[in-house]
Order: sequence, then structure tokens, then C-alpha cells
Amino acid sequence: MEIREAKPGEAGLVVNFYYHLFADQFNFRPLTEQYFLHAMEDYFNDPKGNILYVAEENGQICGSVCIAKTDEHAAQLRMFGVGQALQGQGAGNQLMTKAMDFCKEKEYQHVILWTVDICKAARHLYAKFGFQRTDEKPNDSWADYQMTEELWEYNS
Repeated sequence: MEIREAKPGEAGLVVNFYYHLFADQFNFRPLTEQYFLHAMEDYFNDPKGNILYVAEENGQICGSVCIAKTDEHAAQLRMFGVGQALQGQGAGNQLMTKAMDFCKEKEYQHVILWTVDICKAARHLYAKFGFQRTDEKPNDSWADYQMTEELWEYNS
């Protein structure tokens, strides 16, 4: 497996990977693809302040993380996920390390992310990297069951 910066044309592949990851693992509804597409739009807003990393294995995208600048000293971590075959093997930790190193390089002092309570392993990594849960809200639109969206924040 290789972690690298995404190449031109791969943002759409990341959205496809990310949607299928959540549809297969958590039975997300098809309408969430629109949400993921919208989230990826932020990646294109500031080519110097944003970055998209992918994990690739055998020519296939099997993980991703995006940092999108929100103001001079702040950013949002988005599109973080690792394919089921690589979960538990350190790929998520490597992606988070790359993302947070980029944030330090860009001097982002405040980084936020939104996740859902069902993403147990990701939430564990967020805490490991210094994020703290600061808010939550119910969500019953992404799947046929209730989940809780959570806001996590990192301050350097």
C-alpha cells in the first residue's frame, strides 16, 4: 500500500470509493453520494491550502483523507476512510499522520471534522491525534436508522 497525494482526476474516484465504503459498511442511502460530492468541492477551492491524500493498493484507491482550508489558520478534515480490507492495518493512522503534518506545515491552528458515532475506529484515531468531540446532532437521513453526527475539534 502507498499513501500519496491524489492526482488530477482522482477526486471523483475518491467520492466513489467513499460512498461505496459507507454504503457497504453502514448501509448508507444513495442520497449520501450527493453530500460526499459537495464535500469534495471544498478540495478545489484553494489548491495551495488544500490537499487530498489517497491510499492505493494494486492500482485501486483504498483510503483517503482531505484537508480543506476554511480560513488563514483553520481547516476541515474531510473524506477520511479506509477500505475494509485494510482496516486495522495502520492505513488510517498513516493517512491521519499525513493530514496533520500538512496542517502543521500550513500552520492551521484549528482543525474541525464531522463524523458519525458508528465510525468507532475513526473516532479512536481522532482522539489519538488530539481531536475532542465538542458537539453532536441526530441524523436519520443517511440510513434507515438513527445515528449521531459529531463535531470534533483540534487546537494546536
